[in-house]
Amino acid sequence: MTYKIVFFDIDGTLTDERNGSIPPKTKEAVQKLFHKGIKVVAATGRPLSMCEEIKNLGIDTFITANGGYATHEEAVVHQTVLDRSVVQEISLFAAEHFHGLSYLTKSLSMNGIQSEQIAQALKETLSLNEYPVLAEAINSEDVFFVLSLRG
Repeated sequence: MTYKIVFFDIDGTLTDERNGSIPPKTKEAVQKLFHKGIKVVAATGRPLSMCEEIKNLGIDTFITANGGYATHEEAVVHQTVLDRSVVQEISLFAAEHFHGLSYLTKSLSMNGIQSEQIAQALKETLSLNEYPVLAEAINSEDVFFVLSLRG
């Protein structure tokens, strides 16, 4: 059996890099791929919770958290969970050195360190205008990826 498949990044590829919206021509192109029987997969550094607009295009397979979490039709097909003691060590180090951390679980949260530079990086990379929620109990969640941003 032969499969035809296309993988797309989200930010700046499926979405407009300036405002995070999905241009009409992109929506049209994705629909044309579906009509030709081509499987469309979104691959992104985002957590799955930030892919709802992409799901609305009809895409049902996602590689998220920089490859740490993958789903097909809502079923988990791959996950790489970071060791909780390692996440705790990274979190303590980051707090001591005023580094912002983004935790990619099924959603996005942060460690509470805020700065103008971090806010700008979140806006440029994920089109976020507000800080994600505070990760109060991160050691009780499966973490797939941690990103450090200097405050």
